[in-house]
Amino acid sequence: MKRGKKLLIALGVVVTLVGAAFLYFHDDADLDAIEEEQQADIDEVVPEKFDELNASFEE
Repeated sequence: MKRGKKLLIALGVVVTLVGAAFLYFHDDADLDAIEEEQQADIDEVVPEKFDELNASFEE
């Protein structure tokens, strides 16, 4: 039983270290590029939708 607990603790430590390393070394440039692309799509679509909505109210 002690061996199982030690193995479980060791596994938890390994998972924690891998997660911390991922967060530390992760490059946010990819996320920034995705965010800019999404914002450009929003800026393109939203005015068109408002124009369509205004046209439907005027009819």
